This record gives sequence, structure tokens and C-alpha cells, in this order.
Amino acid sequence: MKKLGAFLLRFALIFWLLVWPWSGLRMAISAGFRAQAAFLAGLMHTHCPVRVEPFSQPHFPGLDTLVVMAGGPALPGLVQIPLDSVSQGWIPLAMLLALFLATPGPWARRGRVLLAGALIIQCVMAAAVWVHLAYGLIDGRSPAWFGLLLLFANRLLVENLWFGFVLPFLFWAGWLALGIEGDAGAPLDRRLSPPEIQGLWHRFGSGARDPVKIMQPSRTIIKE
Repeated sequence: MKKLGAFLLRFALIFWLLVWPWSGLRMAISAGFRAQAAFLAGLMHTHCPVRVEPFSQPHFPGLDTLVVMAGGPALPGLVQIPLDSVSQGWIPLAMLLALFLATPGPWARRGRVLLAGALIIQCVMAAAVWVHLAYGLIDGRSPAWFGLLLLFANRLLVENLWFGFVLPFLFWAGWLALGIEGDAGAPLDRRLSPPEIQGLWHRFGSGARDPVKIMQPSRTIIKE
């Protein structure tokens, strides 16, 4: 229970520090998110100009990015789609960082898995932004099945705020289930070296035979 309590305390502290609205961090997050949104919107509308700019809405303070694109024949004029850089881009990564930084273990292995998880979550969040933009451009010419598919994906990836917490938690839980380690960070199935075997032998008594010889494979000699 003490280890669990220490882990929860570390996780809460790290997550709070990451999501606290530091001015410099929030500006960097918004700028990176706008660059990603501009790239995705440009891929969707290669023949039309796309504008991504900062956005401010008093009733919805979380919306800080606005994507402006030209609509199709059924959507004359410009289509404006607001986005939230924190909940749609930063919260899942902050959750993943807090979980891995609060988990004890070797830094090298945690770093590799954390990098892989961050790339996976970033791809999923980019897909969520693409879905949200595509859903905002649905017009009367779109097939009904395509509209329903985008509606379901938008509800799951964008409007469902819990998805940003569940995805990094599942990745972290899967890492724990597949890569269980000991308290010192070494794998539980690591074999003992001969010096360690000698130390255990002298610690628990020397009444037995040499443990190094015991660990060696036996040979059967057949005399003719």
C-alpha cells in the first residue's frame, strides 16, 4: 500500500505540473497544435487556401485554435472550425508522461517505451483532428454512411473527453502487463551470475557442494 500511495502521489504531482496553465508551456502547446492542424487541413484541401489562427471565445475558454477553410458547393463561403489544443493535443501526452515518470524502473527502458507510446498517441490525436475537420465539412453530397462514420468517430475521439485519459492509461497498463520488472528494475527472470551464486552459498551455509558446479551440466562417462 505504501508503494501504491507513493506512486499515486508522484503521478498526481507530475500531472498537475504538466497541465497547470504555465504561460510559456501553453503558448508552445498551442503553436505546435496549430502547426499540426494546418498540416492536416492542407492535406485535406490541397486546392484551396487554408488558414489556421489563434482563437478566443469567452464562453469556451478551452477553444484556442481556429481553422478556416473554403467549403464545397453545398457549403458556400468559408467554414470555421474551432479546436482545443489542450484537451485534443496535450492532455493525453501529459497523462502518458505522468504515468511513466511516476513508475519506478530503469530510465533507459522507460524512455524507449515512452517514446513509442508518445508517437502512437500523437498519431491517434492527429487522426482525431482530421476527423473533426472532415466532420465540419460534411455537406449534402456526402454519402449517408460516411456521415454516420464521421459522426461516430467524432463522438468517440473528440467530444468524448475521457478518451484522452483512457488511451494513455491502457498503453501504460499494457506495458506493465507485458514487461513486469523487479523492485531494482531488473527483469524477474534474470539468471544469477556465478559470483552471486557463491554469495548466496556462503550466506546460507557451506554444507552443500559448490553451487557453481551444481549449476554446470553433468556428463555421463561410459567406460567400454
